[in-house]
Amino acid sequence: MRGRGLGFALDRPRRRIALAPGVDRQHAGVLLDVTLNLPRLLDMTGIGHDSGLFMEKLPSLARMAVRAGIQKRNYLRSRGSNLLARGFLLERARLLVVPAGLDQVVQSLLGQRMAGSKLSLDLGRQIVETLQVHFASRNKSHQS
Repeated sequence: MRGRGLGFALDRPRRRIALAPGVDRQHAGVLLDVTLNLPRLLDMTGIGHDSGLFMEKLPSLARMAVRAGIQKRNYLRSRGSNLLARGFLLERARLLVVPAGLDQVVQSLLGQRMAGSKLSLDLGRQIVETLQVHFASRNKSHQS
């Protein structure tokens, strides 16, 4: 397991049963996971330590992740593998996007970790909500 991520699927009362990250009863599997390197976005030229500019650039990073997933699905579809035609339903598979370095970004922008204050926790929440809103709107447009 050295060098590999480890994920947990935790069940919560009064919520749908968690099967695995990104998997539920309607989505049979995860096609691909893409890691959003948030600290790298923060280090890009022109962003510096401006949280407003970081939030403005965040949807572009999210769009790149979605495009990566679409390209991978199209590639697999074009290959026409028997494995994909049998048990794995390519059209029902999900793209799992993992934001990495959230706490590090908040600390760089505000000088304290997310657990340090309500302000830093709110910024972390705002970053995650921005990504969720973006992916929810992209998901609806690709389902129709």
